[in-house]
Amino acid sequence: MVKFTLKLDIEIFKLAIVTLALFILYKNRRIFEVTPKA
Repeated sequence: MVKFTLKLDIEIFKLAIVTLALFILYKNRRIFEVTPKA
């Protein structure tokens, strides 16, 4: 039971990191869209 809970926490942790990374990329992409493209 403890191992299962630990595995679940790791999955949630990885999901949170991916969501945060996508959020940062999305914000950066919006900033890049404001600047003129080369």
